[in-house]
Amino acid sequence: MVKQNKRKNRIGLALVISVYLVGLLVFLPARLVMALAPLPEHVQLQGVQGTLWKGQAQQIRIQHQYMEQVSWDVFPLALLAGQLAADIQIGQSPVNPVRGQAHVVMSLSGQQLTLTDARFQGELGHLARWLDIPDLVPLQGEVVLGVTEFALGQPICSHLNARLAAYEVETLMGTRWQALGDYSMQLACSNGLVQVDMDPSNYLGLRVQGDFAPGNVDLAVTMQPTAMAPTAIHDLLQLVGRPNQQGQYSFRFQL
Repeated sequence: MVKQNKRKNRIGLALVISVYLVGLLVFLPARLVMALAPLPEHVQLQGVQGTLWKGQAQQIRIQHQYMEQVSWDVFPLALLAGQLAADIQIGQSPVNPVRGQAHVVMSLSGQQLTLTDARFQGELGHLARWLDIPDLVPLQGEVVLGVTEFALGQPICSHLNARLAAYEVETLMGTRWQALGDYSMQLACSNGLVQVDMDPSNYLGLRVQGDFAPGNVDLAVTMQPTAMAPTAIHDLLQLVGRPNQQGQYSFRFQL
C-alpha cells in the first residue's frame, strides 16, 4: 500500500512538473527570449511584448534604419518537423517603409528559408529614402510586392514567384508633379539570381529584362514613350540618343 502511494505521488509530481514546464514554455515572455538571443550587433529590438509564440516588437532597428509595430505568430507544431514557422506582420506607421504580412518557414539549422503568401505595400518615395536610394529622379506613388513563394538560395534564391507593381506613379519636373501611370514586373529565379521582366504596357513604354544580385546586375532597358508620357520625357530622350527602327531607346545596365 505504501509503495502504491509512493508511486502515485511520483506520478502526480511528474504531472505537476510537466504541466509547469509546458506552461512556462507556452507563456515564456518574448522579452526574456530576445534579451538572451544572440542577435547580430546591428540589429536591436525595443519594446518587446507578448510571448515567444505570439508577440510584438514596438521597434526594430537595423543599422541606422528602423521599423515599428512588427508582430509574429509562431506555429509550435512545425518544431516537430525541425522547422520554425510563423506569420509576420508589419503594421502601418509613418516610420515604416512598407506594411503587410508574410508566412515564413525556416529550418532550425538556419540553412533553409522560405517566404509564402506575402504582400507588402508602401509609398514609393518613402521606400526609396528608407533604402538610401539616391533621389536623382524624385518619384511618388503606391508600390505593392506580392510574393507567392520565395526560397533562399545562392546567391539570392533557389525559387521565386513574385510580382512587383507601382500605381499612379508621378515624377517631379521643375516644380510640378507629372503623371507616369502604372507599372508591373514579374520576378522569378534563374541560376540563383532574381530575374526581372517588366510589362511594357505603360506610359513610358518601359521594359526591363534581365537578372540581378548584389554586385551582379545585368539589365536590358528599352523605352518607347507613348502620347501619355510627359513632353519633358520625350525631349530628354532626344538628347540621350536616337531610337532604333521600332522607335525604342535602348540602354544596358551592368555591374
